[in-house]
Amino acid sequence: MARYRQFTQRYGITQTDLLAGLKQAALAGGNIITNANYENLGYSRKTDGEPTTDVDAASERAIVDILRLHLPRISIYSEENDYEQYGRLWALVDPLDGTKNLVGGTNIDRVSVSIIVFYRDDKIAAVVYAPFKKKMYYALRGEGSWLDGSMVSVSEGNDLVGGRINFNSPRDRNDALLTEQIRGVLPTNPDRGSPSLDIAEVGSGEVDAFFKVSYKPHDVGAALIVEEAGGIVTDTRGNPLTFSKDTTRVRNPYGILACNRHLHGPLVEIMKMFR
Repeated sequence: MARYRQFTQRYGITQTDLLAGLKQAALAGGNIITNANYENLGYSRKTDGEPTTDVDAASERAIVDILRLHLPRISIYSEENDYEQYGRLWALVDPLDGTKNLVGGTNIDRVSVSIIVFYRDDKIAAVVYAPFKKKMYYALRGEGSWLDGSMVSVSEGNDLVGGRINFNSPRDRNDALLTEQIRGVLPTNPDRGSPSLDIAEVGSGEVDAFFKVSYKPHDVGAALIVEEAGGIVTDTRGNPLTFSKDTTRVRNPYGILACNRHLHGPLVEIMKMFR
C-alpha cells in the first residue's frame, strides 16, 4: 500500500475521490452515447480497420474534460487519441466499447464506457459503465469491486460444459480462426461485443469466464474489477498481464482470460491445446 500513499500525497486526491471522478466521467460519456442520433450514423475506419463514429469522439471529449478537471496532471491514452502529460498517473480510456454494435444495429445495449487509472504500472481504480443498461461496475485496488453500489464477487461455477463463458472474436483472420477452434471444444455464449462489459460481468458473477485470443489494452480496463472481486486475469497461456504507457497501442498476441479460480487452470489447458 506504500505506492498508494505516495499517489495520494503526490496528487492530493484520495482513491475514493478518484473513483468518484471516474464514475462522473463514465456517466458523461454514457450520456453522450444514449442521447446520440443513430438514424444517420456515419462512421469511418481507423488505421487498424476498426470502425469509429462521431459518437466515439464526442464521448471521448466529455470523458477527457472531466478527468482533466479532477486530475489536471493525468496522462490519458484513449482508443481514439492520446493526451500525454509528464508524470506517473495515467489512464486507459475506451469512450465507446462496442462501436461495431452501434454501426451494425445489433446488441446495442451491450456497448460500454471503460476507464482504468494506473499509478506507475499498478492498476488503482477502474470503471465500466453500460449506458443503455444503466449499470455501473467499478473497483478500487485493495478495497473490492461493486455493481451499482453493491459489493460483488466472481462466481463459484466450476463446470466448463454448463458454464457461462463469453468470448470476443478479433478482426484478424487467423485470430478469428483460432477462436473458432477453441469454441469447437468449449461451449460459449454468442459473441455480443464490448469485451470491457464481458470482463466486468465476470467480476460481478453474472458469467463465469471470458476470453479473447488477442487484445488491445483499451479492451481490458475491467481487469481490476475481476481481480478485486476474487477472480484471475491472465493471458490465455496463464501468464500475468502487464501494462505500461509504452504499450498502449500494442496488441497482445496471447489474449486475455478472465475467470473465477475454479476455472482458470482447466481453461488455460484448453487454450494451450491450440497455441
